[in-house]
Amino acid sequence: MRKYLYLVTEHPNEDRVGNIIVTDSPKMTSAEKNKEGVCQKRDLETNETWQFHEVGLGYHDFEDEADYEERIGDVLDEEVSV
Repeated sequence: MRKYLYLVTEHPNEDRVGNIIVTDSPKMTSAEKNKEGVCQKRDLETNETWQFHEVGLGYHDFEDEADYEERIGDVLDEEVSV
């Protein structure tokens, strides 16, 4: 099972900067690996829109859900370490 990782680099809510987003499939309009991209979001209830920036960290393959839950912390540490 493949997971795609993205690092939030700029966001209207400063508390979200530095967060890592994990998705099951690559984002169509977002950042490629090691490149920053812009994501646009809209709240369907209020119709409010905003955008944030993120850097693609690539993907990681896990054997199954249990493997993902067990190792995701180590994988994230490895991806964002210098």
